[in-house]
Amino acid sequence: MYQNSFGTIIRELRLRSNLTQAELGKIAGVSMQAISKWERGSIPDISILIVLADYFHVSLDALMGRDSHDACSPEDTAYHTVLHAPAGDAFDTAVGLCWSAMKGITGIPDIAFLNYSNSTGLENSRFRIAKDGGVAYGIVTEELQAISVMPEPKEGFQKIAGDPEALAELFHFLGNRDTMELFLFVGTRSHTLFTAGLAARETGIREARTQQILAEFVKRGWLTAESADVVNGNMTLYRSAFRENYLFFLLFAREMMQLPQFWYLSSFTSRTKPLINKAP
Repeated sequence: MYQNSFGTIIRELRLRSNLTQAELGKIAGVSMQAISKWERGSIPDISILIVLADYFHVSLDALMGRDSHDACSPEDTAYHTVLHAPAGDAFDTAVGLCWSAMKGITGIPDIAFLNYSNSTGLENSRFRIAKDGGVAYGIVTEELQAISVMPEPKEGFQKIAGDPEALAELFHFLGNRDTMELFLFVGTRSHTLFTAGLAARETGIREARTQQILAEFVKRGWLTAESADVVNGNMTLYRSAFRENYLFFLLFAREMMQLPQFWYLSSFTSRTKPLINKAP
């Protein structure tokens, strides 16, 4: 009764974990041929079933198809696939799963086996997806992999823009070359303290101007400032509050300047609405 269920489940778990039959055989301590037999209907000994259940983090009942809980839920499988990725490969593995999801979103059957681009330049290295349910954008080159997916809020994407005046002020502030140089300098700092003098020396900007800009960074929450007593009086020390979303800001700002003629994957014709609806 459970033989076919086990074969289907173990095959699904193996595929969703990006394992070959040989690799799963090594984990279970059996041959590739044994894995093939399991997937075609045979069932291993209980000792091996325990090993498999532990590896895939499912119950024995779920492994045998007796549990109503989906042993092969995409979320659980993705979690364990990334969890068991080789050391240092977790982010690459996560991007690979995202890439597979992006192909699924398009609904284009012919691209199921489309792998990453091997492009090292601009052309054929970006993808874009726009449907009425959301959007996605990604870069898949040998040097950089980045994927962003955004389901559309009920109110529409116009909520992202927020206050146009506030956005204009931010872009005006960052539009100054000295400000951008110091913005990037702050990103190079870890959590160690630094002075305005050091920032001025590293960027070549006058110290008085550097102090002015850093003070504004503190107001915006991009830096923290601490006061220290020194021999000659008082000194202000700064610590970076640079967050990961700043990297995405820089990435997509750069992408705004890129004009590829050829997309690695482009699927946008099924969206019937503009990306940003007119505010009510």
